Amino acid sequence: MDTHRSERVSEALREELSELISYELSDPRIGDVIITEVLVSPDMRHAQVRLHFGNNTDQQEETIRALDHARHFLRRQL
Repeated sequence: MDTHRSERVSEALREELSELISYELSDPRIGDVIITEVLVSPDMRHAQVRLHFGNNTDQQEETIRALDHARHFLRRQL
């Protein structure tokens, strides 16, 4: 597969997920989270999302639970 295409898709997913989390999710458990990288599988059927939680590691588990709860919504939106 074309690596440039994979990189473009990864970047597009990262940007879209960042916007969805910032503007579409209203779950108060979601703290300050930054999507640092999205890794797309060669067949583009799966993606691994890497997150950064800033200085607030206390909310890390709650944020992960909230994002896991919102995963179906996020998939539909993408």
